[in-house]
Amino acid sequence: MFCHTVSHNLNTLQKSTYHIAIVSLYAVLCVYIFFFTELLQSYFTFSFKDLALLPLFIASALIVFFVANSILKFGTIGLNNKNIARLPLISLYASILISIPEEILFRGLIQTYLYSISYDVILPLLISSLIFGLSHILNGAKGISPSKWNGKLVVMTFLAGIFLGYSFYITGSLVVPIVLHTVFILIIKVFIKDEVKV
Repeated sequence: MFCHTVSHNLNTLQKSTYHIAIVSLYAVLCVYIFFFTELLQSYFTFSFKDLALLPLFIASALIVFFVANSILKFGTIGLNNKNIARLPLISLYASILISIPEEILFRGLIQTYLYSISYDVILPLLISSLIFGLSHILNGAKGISPSKWNGKLVVMTFLAGIFLGYSFYITGSLVVPIVLHTVFILIIKVFIKDEVKV
């Protein structure tokens, strides 16, 4: 029993250290990008008609995620009552610590760079979505060996990346993918019963 408790505590500490490292990396990148570059000034302007696209993106993504979940068994669909009670805190956490830095990095920098070196529309979108998916491979992983990585989350995140990347492509603004990204996290946290690491 003692060994199991120690093992569980070490595993929790490793996961906490991993998440702290990721959040710290995002914080440094965001500070650098906002204060030392001029790359993103235009990415936070948007038209309210762009926000009108959100319901379409959300509905389409839900259909794709439902189909993908039925194939991959990513999680059990149903109300997660524990997370409903913490919705305001999850919203704040999802937007500030996850959606904003990830969208700046994956759509604002990576996808924009890929479009700058390519004449194609689809390939940069797919490559940036793949990089986005692969960056989540250790979230919820059960160990450091490849067999214990979270491949299901990679696939689901890759699919989300396509919607996020396309919304950025057609609006030219990071506002829509940031809001969409936050909504995706909230949907997962509220409508998937199992604990899913995102």
